Amino acid sequence: MSDMYKKGKEDVAFGLAVAEEAYQFEHRDLHWGNVLISPTDQKYATFVVRGRVHRVRRRGVAAALIDYSLSRASLRLPGGSAALYNDLAADDSLFDAVGDYQFEVYRLMRDKLGNDWKNFEPYTNILWLHYTVDKMITSLRYTRTNTKIHKHYISKLKDIKNRILDYGSAVQYVLTDNEL
Repeated sequence: MSDMYKKGKEDVAFGLAVAEEAYQFEHRDLHWGNVLISPTDQKYATFVVRGRVHRVRRRGVAAALIDYSLSRASLRLPGGSAALYNDLAADDSLFDAVGDYQFEVYRLMRDKLGNDWKNFEPYTNILWLHYTVDKMITSLRYTRTNTKIHKHYISKLKDIKNRILDYGSAVQYVLTDNEL
C-alpha cells in the first residue's frame, strides 16, 4: 500500500508538473487505464520543476502516463508558439456519459475551459489528480486492509483528496503540498 500511495502522489504528480511547466501540458484523459504501474530496479527518479531538483525514491515501483490523444501542449516555434490539442467541443458524447467520476471530470474540464479547448488551463491536471486519488481510495483492491499501515495511507489519501482541488496546477501542488 505505501508504495502505491507514494507512486500515486509522486510519479504522476511530478510527471504532470514537469510537462505542465515545459510544454503547457494538460493530459485531459488521465483515467486509471492511462496510468501504468510497473516494477523497477531504478532507485530514484529525478524531476526538475521551476529549477528545483526533486529526487524521488522509487521503492521498486514506477508509474507512467500513456494515451495523449486528448492532451494539449504548446510548442515553441521560431515565430512564437502553437497549441496542439484535440477540440473536444465537437464530441458531445464524451460529455453525456454517466456512471463514473471520469465522465464528470470531462464536464468539469469543459466548464473550466469554457469549452475552448485551445486554452491552457493547468487546473485540468488537478482534476485528474483528484480523480486518481479517488480511484486509489475507492476502487483499487488491497490486501491486508485491516492493518494499521493500510488505514494510515488511506487516511493520507483522503486528506489529499480533500485539499488537492485547492491547487491551481500540478506545479503548484508538487511545490507547495506538505505531503510530498
